[in-house]
Amino acid sequence: MGSGSRHNGPHRATVPEALRTRAIAEALGRAVELHQLGRLPKAQRLYREVLQKDPRNFEASRLLGLTMYQQGRHAEGYAMISEGLKADPNSAQAHFDHGLVLQALNRSDEALASYTRAIDLNPSFAEAFFNRGNVLRRLGRHEQHWTAIPTRSGSGVITSRRSTAKEMRDLRRSEEALASYGKALAIKLDDVAALTNYVNALRDLNRSGEAFVIYDRALAVSPDDKIALFNRAIGLMTIRYYERAIVDFERLLSIGAAEGHVQGHLLHCRMHSGDWRSYRTDCSLIIENVQANQHCIDPFELLTVCGSEADHLLCSQLYVQKECPPSTSPIWRGELYRHERIRVAYLSADFHDHPTAFLAAGLFERHDRARFETIAVSFGPDQQLGMRARIRDAVDHFCNVREKSDQDVAELLQDLEVDIAVDLKGFTERDRPQILAFRPAPIQVSYLGYPGTMGADYIDYIIADRIVIPESHREYYTEKVVYLPDSYQVNDSKRQISEGTPSRAEVGLPQARFVFCSFKNSYKITPTVFDIWMRLLRGVEGSVLWLLESNGGVAHHLRREAAHRGIAPERLVCAVHRLGRSPCAVPAGRSVLGYTPMQCSHGRERCAVGRGAHGDMPGVVVRRTCRCKRAERRRFARIDQPFIGRLRATGAATRDGRKGVSGDQGETPYQPKRVSALRHGSVPSTYRRRIHDDVGAYQAGTVPESFTI
Repeated sequence: MGSGSRHNGPHRATVPEALRTRAIAEALGRAVELHQLGRLPKAQRLYREVLQKDPRNFEASRLLGLTMYQQGRHAEGYAMISEGLKADPNSAQAHFDHGLVLQALNRSDEALASYTRAIDLNPSFAEAFFNRGNVLRRLGRHEQHWTAIPTRSGSGVITSRRSTAKEMRDLRRSEEALASYGKALAIKLDDVAALTNYVNALRDLNRSGEAFVIYDRALAVSPDDKIALFNRAIGLMTIRYYERAIVDFERLLSIGAAEGHVQGHLLHCRMHSGDWRSYRTDCSLIIENVQANQHCIDPFELLTVCGSEADHLLCSQLYVQKECPPSTSPIWRGELYRHERIRVAYLSADFHDHPTAFLAAGLFERHDRARFETIAVSFGPDQQLGMRARIRDAVDHFCNVREKSDQDVAELLQDLEVDIAVDLKGFTERDRPQILAFRPAPIQVSYLGYPGTMGADYIDYIIADRIVIPESHREYYTEKVVYLPDSYQVNDSKRQISEGTPSRAEVGLPQARFVFCSFKNSYKITPTVFDIWMRLLRGVEGSVLWLLESNGGVAHHLRREAAHRGIAPERLVCAVHRLGRSPCAVPAGRSVLGYTPMQCSHGRERCAVGRGAHGDMPGVVVRRTCRCKRAERRRFARIDQPFIGRLRATGAATRDGRKGVSGDQGETPYQPKRVSALRHGSVPSTYRRRIHDDVGAYQAGTVPESFTI
């Protein structure tokens, strides 16, 4: 009997243990599935349930810590992953994850040690090589990374080539990077990661046609490869093939690849295409993820479609933490510069034929050379003619830094002893915020290109007006606000609008109809604003809406939306964008009477207002609206029936050949003398004194507060 008891005892204990082990494995599997789908809170709950049953479960600890890292809870993520490492100190993946959170916590030396340990445990760990290189680059130890890469045969050689090439690409040495990726492909032709990085280098060199052939080749080898799909989608988005990019982004989501801003990019492409069929669902999901501290959308993409000011601030802060955190070793350390002239550096990728250059060229020319020394720091296309030549002549120094790394550019700014660095990009295409993250100048400013907060402590000021940033929204900006009078947006008084005056028929407009227009990019048109536009068309008989056809698919979708709202699709007229010339300048002249810019489109409609100010466009109603979405909605909500009645009268006058346009309290009256003064006036002396005072305050160790010019 005793023998039977000893036998039965272990047997009875073993069955529940096996069931318990299986239950833990099943719970962990469900948690991983939820994690891959981006449903982090539910995944965390299951990971914790696993740890309650098995406190030393390595995978549950590691993956729970990884979800916390993805939510921006870096300190908690570090603690959990550290617990996982105690259970399995020889896991290359855990050391890699440890490096991720240490890097996010700006503990670069410790992150470097973690990535190095991951590589020691797994010599073919490509991602660890890449991240280790990023840390070394941030620490300014580029050559150390290259010389430390081991040379091995097989996959190790490919990893080495990829890593070296990525370092070269990050250092803007695109030709060398291309050659290194090519050598990796020569070793293994079906290496999808090498193929993907090869085409990224081609894109850097503006060789997109070759790049897409390689993307297709990579996806022929591995149709569901997430990296290749993502990069092809980004490439398609870059060249404005939004409909094709949507297909790739949707495919990524269908295979559980929600990382890398896929949700945000998909919404952005749909907005470019005017495809709003899932707009509300997309916006709700993205806002929910942002509020859960998930890095799921670029700040620029969120700013243009949805979310509160608090959401935009949080999104920017999450982006900065991950993509461009402040340097742990700022370059400017409080040195006092004693220059006779204040040195102002403008940083941009747009010093060529681009809306920013069209707006700002006159600004550079009008600096008081006795008081300011101006520097243009260009990291965009190296075009020698057009606006680039004009800007080069307008500044004291023109620095082409396209091939330099972010840190090298920051060091250049310090070598030049720049007093004020002005970022004209913000979070827009070809931005490089990491330059100012190294803190190369005493005063760092955001202006013109991006009206939202950058959420970065290293940006001291943003230049705006009270329409762009109402007083009540200042709490949602990490920058101090400098308010300019009237409008924050500079414009060029020398801008040539149009030499000829084509007829309405030549630009597709009806001969005797009231014309509303908006020449903003299509991604800025939201369903809410479109509803109001359709209400105006319904209220003004025979009127048409003139829009910019910024890409091939948008006209089809917007006309479909108009039909859904009971408006004949042909009442939407689409203009083709011409580089360097605003479409709203095309019909300039006395033949256009009923012409109404309906909403701010940043650079494009400004030239039309300037033309009208010189008397060449009678019958223009300028209704200034703001770029803040909530205030924009309030503004449009005030378009009431009396205003529509006056528009009806104006439409009748237009059809009869008369010039009158009735006014209301929302319209800006035409004031020729005031407009001329704004276009040709000099910088007020109070503004010049204020800048001098602020530079002096920084040199004295104080930070000036927000102020109004």
